Amino acid sequence: MLVFYATLCQTGNYYGKDVIVERKVIATYRSKSDTVFLNFEKPYPNQCFSAVIFKSNQANFAEKPEGYYLKKTLRIKGKIKDYQGKPEIILENSSQIEIGK
Repeated sequence: MLVFYATLCQTGNYYGKDVIVERKVIATYRSKSDTVFLNFEKPYPNQCFSAVIFKSNQANFAEKPEGYYLKKTLRIKGKIKDYQGKPEIILENSSQIEIGK
């Protein structure tokens, strides 16, 4: 698994690869469909990278993850996917995420 140290804006070069990224959550958002977005490096719509928790997986994480993870440094693991030209990792369970120092 690739550990990603460069700017998260470059994660788009790694679509389909399993990576580990560690950065601070700058902003969060809960959509009308109850999908939670954890945005890194820059807030939406200028984020370089997001971690996404769908409603169906939220029971696997802290209650109200959009508040719990905000402003924390996280280490997340997963496959880089593309969503509307932006790289993201879909978080399905808590084993994919660790709170850093």
